[in-house]
Amino acid sequence: MQKYFFIAISLTLFGVLSLSACQEASCVVGRQTSCACPGGDVGFQVCLADGSYGACDCAASPAGPATGTGGATSTTSTSGGGGTGPTSSTGGSGGMMCPSGETLCSDVCVDLMTDDANCGACATACPMGTACSGGQCACAPGKKLCGADCIDVLSDAQNCGACSHDCLGTGCTNGLCEASTLATLQQEPFAIALAGSDVYIASAGTNNHLAKVSQQGGTLEVLASGQKFPRDVAVVGDTVLWTNKGVGANGGEVNRYEIMSDTVSGVQSSLLSGVWAIAAQGDYVYWSNQAAHTVSRSDISLNQTIEILATVPGGTPWDIAVNGTHVYWTDYDGSDLRRVPIGGGTQDQIVKSLSQPTGIAIDSTYVYWAEEGAGRIARAKLAGGTVEVIATGQNTPAFVAVDGVHVYWTNYVADGTVMRAPIDGGAAVTLAAKQDKPYAVALKGGYVYWSNFDGGQVMRVAK
Repeated sequence: MQKYFFIAISLTLFGVLSLSACQEASCVVGRQTSCACPGGDVGFQVCLADGSYGACDCAASPAGPATGTGGATSTTSTSGGGGTGPTSSTGGSGGMMCPSGETLCSDVCVDLMTDDANCGACATACPMGTACSGGQCACAPGKKLCGADCIDVLSDAQNCGACSHDCLGTGCTNGLCEASTLATLQQEPFAIALAGSDVYIASAGTNNHLAKVSQQGGTLEVLASGQKFPRDVAVVGDTVLWTNKGVGANGGEVNRYEIMSDTVSGVQSSLLSGVWAIAAQGDYVYWSNQAAHTVSRSDISLNQTIEILATVPGGTPWDIAVNGTHVYWTDYDGSDLRRVPIGGGTQDQIVKSLSQPTGIAIDSTYVYWAEEGAGRIARAKLAGGTVEVIATGQNTPAFVAVDGVHVYWTNYVADGTVMRAPIDGGAAVTLAAKQDKPYAVALKGGYVYWSNFDGGQVMRVAK
């Protein structure tokens, strides 16, 4: 890039242009000065290496004739005078002239599109390791500007895939934190729940048990074997509750395990087979039954009479969530989201016309869900209303979880993914890829946990 240095000159126009600085003795290589153009206009010329001034460039002459008849006397300064503002290449009355495409920054003409010390604006220097391109400081291909440093986000474990995405002790490969395998089961880990330092697992297939493993990984411990196709698990306080879909017409169950005493301490049995999702809060446990088309509850001791809170004829209540006032659920075949007061009452169809909704999660303001048929993640206010789409183009999204900042979900296919996106909208990010039908998902601390339905693993990765 060529840079021009200036001295002040004075033009007195009496039909003939007088150039006080156009003296060969004052020619310093690179110096620019004014020169006369036809019609009394003013151009500029530059001192060459041989000590003489080059041809007068009249294309950049200021507008308006510089004549003594009706024209004002023009005074042009080529000294920056400490100014840092941009200057037109064509100059003008009181202006400072730079070639076209350049700007005067501290007495020097620079190209703001490419100058590393003045990138996009005067005195805006690019951090070390970056270069100015198109008026912006940019890192070399394959790197990203994180703070003041250019980082290879494909391999940096503290900035994996994105700035500040810390892998929490694992490595970073191809922009993904390395996932940890906590347990390997034989088959079908349908659901997981987190409590204390452990992951509780409801596993069907050839396992048919409730088990646990440390959240750090280690030996799998079976807590209750010989179950009837476990489907979901929840924890409230020191109590673990899980559902058995059931065998035979009335083989459905809701079961209770006490963490402190390490005992199975209760069961609601002889339910219509089809017991599915479960949620617990306070003194109650809530569950859905796909065959009975109901949402029910009992006290967590499982000693009280079952209360049917809602019946959905022809519907298939899939996943449920509960807060202090309502039970929420997705209706897979009914294509909607519903809720009912926790003590029973009128059920509300809060979101309609969905396409095979599956997993559900709630926070203090919104209900979030996965929509298998539409391949999207969405949310709406707890009482219903406008659907806000968070992510589209997903492949069989299954279950969701939220932490106040992001929503997380699994894509239930071979070579499936574990994903996240900001709850208020933004780009979806892949946290784990090439998983074998990732299914249930749960959150704790800096990690997201999930089960691989076909692979039989319980996994975790840094959020």
